[in-house]
Amino acid sequence: MNEMARTVAVAPGQTSVPIAYLYGQELPNTSANSGAVLDLCASLAALGHPVTVFYRNGSESTIRRLYGVPQSVALRPLKTVSGPAQQAFWAWQVRRRAPRSILIARLGPCAILSAALRMPAIFEMHQDCSTIRNWKHWKRLLALVHARHLSIAVLTQALDDQLDSDLRARSGRIRVIPSAGADFAACEPPKPAFDVGYVGSFMPGKGIEKVLEIARELREATFVIYGDPARNRQISAHFEALDNVTLAGFVPRTEVGSALRSFRVGLAPYASSGFGGDSMAFVSSSSMSSLKLVEYMSAGCVIVASRIPAVETTVRDGREALLVDEADTQAWVEAVRRVLRHPDFAEELCGNARQRFLDQFSFQERASRFSDLAMRLAANRRVEKAR
Repeated sequence: MNEMARTVAVAPGQTSVPIAYLYGQELPNTSANSGAVLDLCASLAALGHPVTVFYRNGSESTIRRLYGVPQSVALRPLKTVSGPAQQAFWAWQVRRRAPRSILIARLGPCAILSAALRMPAIFEMHQDCSTIRNWKHWKRLLALVHARHLSIAVLTQALDDQLDSDLRARSGRIRVIPSAGADFAACEPPKPAFDVGYVGSFMPGKGIEKVLEIARELREATFVIYGDPARNRQISAHFEALDNVTLAGFVPRTEVGSALRSFRVGLAPYASSGFGGDSMAFVSSSSMSSLKLVEYMSAGCVIVASRIPAVETTVRDGREALLVDEADTQAWVEAVRRVLRHPDFAEELCGNARQRFLDQFSFQERASRFSDLAMRLAANRRVEKAR
């Protein structure tokens, strides 16, 4: 960890600081990260922090209804401009409208610019800097950043290991904070209606093609697929031709728990190279922290997943999941058959996974780690003002 900034204790009696989360997309949308952002903000508010989410545009009442956002989280739309100045314009708006807040942003340029303007910021880093558009230009702003104004929350240890050296030098604290999931254990239905399920994107690299192969081979099992079929009409047509598969369509955030609870075995057949598409930058598998796995763990699904390093940092083979070679379709089929035919073993995997979720991957745990970063930045700011 980089501890360049002076470590300062939180002032006695202070338990919260205002937090502004800059989300540079429209709400609502079909991206899984929208729900993750709002769940994190709700968990930060539950810790006592006044939280404001700044987003591109959208109806506040619709957002609250579809995502279940509590009134303790304020929602504020951003004005937009076209061209490369957009992120700078967003950072300026947040600084003007929430001047005493600690900023959290997934957009690296916004976090860096805010820190350069002495608004303490946490860069929530989900991808390597080399994939950030115009990064070589934005990183020049780091010369204006003091370490006491910038912290970084990296999604994985791999991202920490490959962090841009200039960004590392200008960051006061760097902490690995993996993906988190909501607690779906109490969601209906109490008893699964399907044997096997998949919840997620149809984009290349997420494994929807492998799910199709498994469903074709394992005709005695029933499958349910949650995701937008319009993203891949061709593969959707192949699923529709199978009598053991139900295409259930896109799932609104408020219904994800019920979707996950509707099947016994959750598939996560990630490609070892990574994933990308649908106008999304390619994400290397080494940089991935799987929200899908975390949500399967939360909901009590038996997990069968690809044996790749990014998955093995979340679940362990034979303890919380069964891991198999991503390309070996027969190994996938046999792994699913094993847990379907041995309910005691399946129950053991579920119990272990559930405990691991509670210990490491709940939004309460994720929020507490962000809270720690925010409180440290706030303490740095108080010391700076006192000088």
